[in-house]
Amino acid sequence: MKRLFPLALVLAGITACSPSKTLYKNMITENESWSFAWESKACMGTCALYTAKLEGNTLNFKGIRNTQFVGDTLLQGESQFNDDLALLLEQLNFNSLDSLYQTEGAMDGPHYTYHLECSASNSMVSKEVVTQQNEPEKLLALRKWLNRQLQKKGLL
Repeated sequence: MKRLFPLALVLAGITACSPSKTLYKNMITENESWSFAWESKACMGTCALYTAKLEGNTLNFKGIRNTQFVGDTLLQGESQFNDDLALLLEQLNFNSLDSLYQTEGAMDGPHYTYHLECSASNSMVSKEVVTQQNEPEKLLALRKWLNRQLQKKGLL
């Protein structure tokens, strides 16, 4: 009995730390559809202004200013990006985030918008999050990850 108690604690800890895979399973099922769009806007300085949308295995990018690629482009075959983003959004628990992160007087600074749409079976999930400087660390980590992905593709 004494040996089973530590094992039970370890198993409980592993289960508690594992992210639920409900959203992720919906996103990778072939007959389900989802898209994730994000954009950087309202920056008067040197930060990049762009919009991007990953829908299925297609990335639609529009570089507006201060990006390596200016204009519209479509990149096909982005299944790994799709899968990695779906898992990251699940681990982040994107749907539980607040809709707006803002500091008073932040209207002149850059802000970022993230929009997730997922249709699963009979339901539609839509979530939009807007940040203006006061974003939590986990959302900042998502932005940095997305920017790295765009940089690897020569877009940002």
